[in-house]
Amino acid sequence: MALCDQQFQYFYPNFQNKTAISLCQFQFKLIEIVSQISAYEYIASCVCFLINVVHILVLTRKSMRTSSINVIMTAVAIFDICSYLLNFGTLAVRIISSYSKCFNESSYQMIFLNNCLFFINEYARRCSTWLLFSVAVIRTLVIRNPMSPKYAKLSNSSTALRVIFGVSIICIIFSINTALENEIEIIDRKPSECNSKGVISYGHVVSKLFWQNDEFLLKISTFTTAIVSHIIPCILFPIITIILINELRRIDVKRKSSTSSNKAKDSQNRTKLVFYNTILFLIAEFPLGFSMAVTWFFVDVPGLQLIFSYSQYLFSVVLTINTSSHFVICMLMSSQYRNNAKILIFNVELLKNKKVSISSLSQTASSTHCKY
Repeated sequence: MALCDQQFQYFYPNFQNKTAISLCQFQFKLIEIVSQISAYEYIASCVCFLINVVHILVLTRKSMRTSSINVIMTAVAIFDICSYLLNFGTLAVRIISSYSKCFNESSYQMIFLNNCLFFINEYARRCSTWLLFSVAVIRTLVIRNPMSPKYAKLSNSSTALRVIFGVSIICIIFSINTALENEIEIIDRKPSECNSKGVISYGHVVSKLFWQNDEFLLKISTFTTAIVSHIIPCILFPIITIILINELRRIDVKRKSSTSSNKAKDSQNRTKLVFYNTILFLIAEFPLGFSMAVTWFFVDVPGLQLIFSYSQYLFSVVLTINTSSHFVICMLMSSQYRNNAKILIFNVELLKNKKVSISSLSQTASSTHCKY
């Protein structure tokens, strides 16, 4: 940490020396940890992608599509997959760059594509967050009003489609800031063997509109995005979950006396599914939202900006890994989900065996034909 002894005043101006050195040491340690984790980020994305594909295949089986919660969870998985596209795009660029010397990863087209993938990433995560919250709300309303036909309709798949459409439209309105916040500019021009006119490198910078008046619009935009996408859900999620658990306890005695133990257990498991989703959501979302909300309020402290920026990246990785937890929770909590997963797996195995049998029969017929 010799660098901190020399540059702590640059990173943390107006801080006491002891505090500045401690923060500087933490900063470089965090950068080191994040650099090591980033090497495995693409592996995590690929694994989570495969898990969510299986998750979608199970949730879209005919017997599962009748529940609004399952339909919404399918949409969550699809949005989660969309959130991986940015990582996959970055990985593709690295692979192409390693094989093509003339590939310009900073061309206008590539920077524009990266901005589009970043927009999709932010939009998909925002939709996923609020759809998960809608699952908790629907479950709570159904539990609180078990005899009401009005609330019973919330369990229908048609309700889920309306919720998905509504959340998608509302979230895209809040995502407009992400599209307007950055603009593409030329940052470098240098001679190249690949092009006689030279190679132009582009980059995205904060737009002048957001940078004016002491970054007023940038601060408001970032703060609002963090509040809407991360902080508010982190406040509302525990509240709705506590209400759900209390309602379940209140009617637990009646449920046991009026329904079979299997139905009571299934109902409790569905509630536990919401509870565990809430816990994992808070672990990933709240630190990410906090770091996003405050980062641009420390423009004059480069060290704190670095800490919050790398913290965002770290908790984004945690959020990516967290997307695969829905599959695990559903497998543990829902007997219907497990049964459909087994049917799906056995059907795949059966299909493979049929293909092998057909292939061997074809080879036998071919060899027999040759003999004749």
